[in-house]
Amino acid sequence: MAEKKEKTNGKKKRGRESTYNPSYAERAYYLCLLGLTNKDLAIAFGKDESTIEKWCRKHEDFARALKKGKEEADGKVAESLYHRALGYSHPEEKIFMYKGEPVRVETIKHYPPDTGAAIFWLKNRQKDKWRDVWNLEHSGKDGGAIQHDIRFTDLSDFTDEELELLERVGLKIARDSKKSESDE
Repeated sequence: MAEKKEKTNGKKKRGRESTYNPSYAERAYYLCLLGLTNKDLAIAFGKDESTIEKWCRKHEDFARALKKGKEEADGKVAESLYHRALGYSHPEEKIFMYKGEPVRVETIKHYPPDTGAAIFWLKNRQKDKWRDVWNLEHSGKDGGAIQHDIRFTDLSDFTDEELELLERVGLKIARDSKKSESDE
């Protein structure tokens, strides 16, 4: 039986031969400009995502193409988001009908600042100043127990045992109304 694996420098070649083609770098660049992720590229090339990652490690031209395409696409989106956050204007041609004839009029189209875009921008660019912070306190004043004060709840139907249980869990109960009824 003949040996199927070729020898390279005295060593046997292992695994399948790479299906990578140098023309993939340019194709990947343009696909990344369209916003494709590595997972999307795998689908576009009919490969597993691990193959795309392997090509990036083994083929510098492919890795550079992906990086360049993704950076350019992200840069365009960031620029658009920036303009949207600040508001912007651009020339626009409007076409009207006047006495049955089309009339072209040059105008300036204004877009006001978008607060959602501004907030998104600031939360991502200045996280320490603009992030949503939730401070939950699990203790009362000076680290003690949380005090509960029930003032507006009618406890007249509660038994003495139930009221004692509520006090044990930290509720301050004004027993005046309960005691005054039982004293009479």
